[in-house]
Amino acid sequence: MSVRLMRRLCISLFVLSLLCSSSLRAATIEYAWSGQLMPLARDDPWSLGPAGATFDLRVLVSNGELDSTGNVEIATFAASSALLKIGGQDVDYVDNGAIDFTDDDTAPSFDLMIFGGKFSRNGIPLDFISLVAFSSPGVFAFSQVAEQPPVFPSTNQVLESIEVIIPYKAVVSSGSLVTVTLVPEPASLAYLAVAMALLCGRRWRPRHGGSEGASPAL
Repeated sequence: MSVRLMRRLCISLFVLSLLCSSSLRAATIEYAWSGQLMPLARDDPWSLGPAGATFDLRVLVSNGELDSTGNVEIATFAASSALLKIGGQDVDYVDNGAIDFTDDDTAPSFDLMIFGGKFSRNGIPLDFISLVAFSSPGVFAFSQVAEQPPVFPSTNQVLESIEVIIPYKAVVSSGSLVTVTLVPEPASLAYLAVAMALLCGRRWRPRHGGSEGASPAL
């Protein structure tokens, strides 16, 4: 392998490592879970019916977001966006989304995660709140006053969790799956693709005079 090619590969690897690091820092974290949204009484402004409807929630938080509570055990982060489906239909996200994490070591619920935000269905805006109580210790842990959003393995170690938000209650069943996914920013993905092209895209040119990679004679 020529010195020139080796230099090119080394530079490409260096750029790729920088971009991978930048991509991770700029990533968005997605927290997702499902449950049942049920009316508490006859008041049912979102027309879910007496039995209610399933909900699917995805909360997006920037990995660079910092906790604003000043409390070691509790961390709150503003949501960059949130996606809610009720009965399989999209519900418009309005604003004011935030997700709270409580690092607790007291059984039976060791850690808590709760999301709240405003959504609009059929032109009717309402607050939506959903709680998840974890049944195993150490799902996430905080040790500093200012924390970044926790990234932890997806888990179904969940207790039945009920949050009342009049006129509804949101129920997350025991054993429900909570998924946590790092989603790189589109720009970072594009930069990574360029770096990979530099790394793998060695240009092969016709050989002249037995020298690999030499430019053709004009």
